[in-house]
Amino acid sequence: MKDYIDTSLKAGLVRPSSSPAGAGFFFVKKKYGSLRPCIDYSPLNDIMVKNRYPLPLIDSAFDLLQNAKVFTKLDLRILSQREK
Repeated sequence: MKDYIDTSLKAGLVRPSSSPAGAGFFFVKKKYGSLRPCIDYSPLNDIMVKNRYPLPLIDSAFDLLQNAKVFTKLDLRILSQREK
């Protein structure tokens, strides 16, 4: 686990935190013996403030962007790391 955390820190996938909230972290053995990191966020779900402004449906979002002059891209590096 320490190796995984050190590697993830160096890659910029995680960062140190002093948050009072936390989540359980463990590994699950995959079919061919490698390990997959898992995080149990269920305790955090109980204390989260519910999203009062959910994202619009994709069609509505495209309508809003039709005449936009500025666009934003999202950093999805963490998702690509999970696929490996």
